[in-house]
Amino acid sequence: MSFRGEAERILSVVRGLAVIAICLAGCREPLVQEERIEPRPAAVPVARELRPGEIATGEITGAEPVVYRVELGAGDFLHATLDQQGVDALAALVDSRGRDLLAIDSPNGEHGPEPIIFVAEEGGSYFLEVRPFGGGGGRFALRVETRPATGMDRIRARACAALSRGDAALAGGAAERRQALRWYAEAIEGWRRSEEVYQEALAE
Repeated sequence: MSFRGEAERILSVVRGLAVIAICLAGCREPLVQEERIEPRPAAVPVARELRPGEIATGEITGAEPVVYRVELGAGDFLHATLDQQGVDALAALVDSRGRDLLAIDSPNGEHGPEPIIFVAEEGGSYFLEVRPFGGGGGRFALRVETRPATGMDRIRARACAALSRGDAALAGGAAERRQALRWYAEAIEGWRRSEEVYQEALAE
């Protein structure tokens, strides 16, 4: 196997471990915010509010995302779970200025959860976007839970942010791909530090 092929295999394995850890721990509670990535050129679309404990169902039929608004106070913990039901979708969290804070697409194809785990450092409106990934359409369900964040929530939120950054870096050149390995390692370490929550999720 060539060096490049071996490097790509290692990246795939490391990313897979990070995603599995986040999905398992996310079954309980998940995520924190990191300021991030490039601003989106378009304004945030009009979105209906999604309240804690509510489950929204919808369908992706084209290239446009489906958008929901959540209201968070400073220090609030957000755990959103996108359940893909026959559609490969990307779950994203966007701030009120239209900037992507997180973008998660797990390697689970058209079925299974996409977790968004976040702690709001500023109160206000945030937007959950269900974006089509790779074409096609299908149905989904989205559930949101919020509460005051704990120290462990912040560790897990940073891990989820590291995974999101790793995915973004993976799409770049050789230097960015090397940085992706560092982000994935940080994500794995975050879940290792929250071992008691991870083990609880495994047992359920």
